[in-house]
Amino acid sequence: MGPVPGFFIVGSPKCGTTAMSEYLRTHPQVFLSDPKEPGFFAEDVVPTAYRTLDEYLAIFAAATSQHTVVGEASTSYIYAEHALERIRNLRPDARLVVMLRRPVDLIYALHDELLRVGQESEFDFEKAWALWPDRARGKAIPPGAKAPQLNYRWIGCLGSQADRLLRIFPRRQVHFILFDDFVRDTRSAYLRLLEFLDLPDDGRTHFPKINEGVQHRSRFLARFPRYLRAKAGGRVAAFKKFVGVRELGIVKGFDRFNADASPRPPLLPEFRRSLEELYSEEILLLEQRIGVDLSAWRTSVAASAP
Repeated sequence: MGPVPGFFIVGSPKCGTTAMSEYLRTHPQVFLSDPKEPGFFAEDVVPTAYRTLDEYLAIFAAATSQHTVVGEASTSYIYAEHALERIRNLRPDARLVVMLRRPVDLIYALHDELLRVGQESEFDFEKAWALWPDRARGKAIPPGAKAPQLNYRWIGCLGSQADRLLRIFPRRQVHFILFDDFVRDTRSAYLRLLEFLDLPDDGRTHFPKINEGVQHRSRFLARFPRYLRAKAGGRVAAFKKFVGVRELGIVKGFDRFNADASPRPPLLPEFRRSLEELYSEEILLLEQRIGVDLSAWRTSVAASAP
């Protein structure tokens, strides 16, 4: 059994969490779990291979005394119903990181990601968005997925999520990072995170892009990950855990073959404006809870989702 982690990147999805966790992973005083997203505290939201606390803690067993920060990064924790309370019950002094971006860009990018990994079956985002009431009742959910993963409406409610988080953990234990700041000056955002974690600068100056969004050349091939997950998802997860690997490479190989690097087309302006209006109160609440001016987020932009 390994140590109890004291650091969690809890969200939000598609906001740079994978990149930031990979940058931290090479810091000599940091130990991050492998896999990156164990999802142990959000088993109601995402499939997890860890049935007990001992099994979960075992993924930190390789941490040594030189690792002053031990943690993981599961983006489902921020929107899962009970994950944050479970983390607090296990580690009340945990330090949490939340990465944030415009809600509309977030959910549009998330839809693309869920398509890529086979947990979304509706290729048209407007149609997928319209399905959320049915999916909340357990209908129209693809094999291998869970309803909360597909509730784009709630996942974009960043103000409510931040409000709930700060009712569970004191503000001093939570560090917020805006995606725009992270992209604009990645090193500065990285250094501020190191300061939050009481870590020295490791001198990193190279910050390669990681986990960029892609389109699919073929929708038929894009369905392969979903088919594999439905037919053998549990057995594949158990086998990866048994042999101690993060990925078998089969799905990633299909992804690379089927990837199209051209940017995803922007949302239709009218649909985007309706979503921005829906989330305007959430943005105001988020401003109040984290003390950051987010007026730029309330300005309509015809952005595509990276």
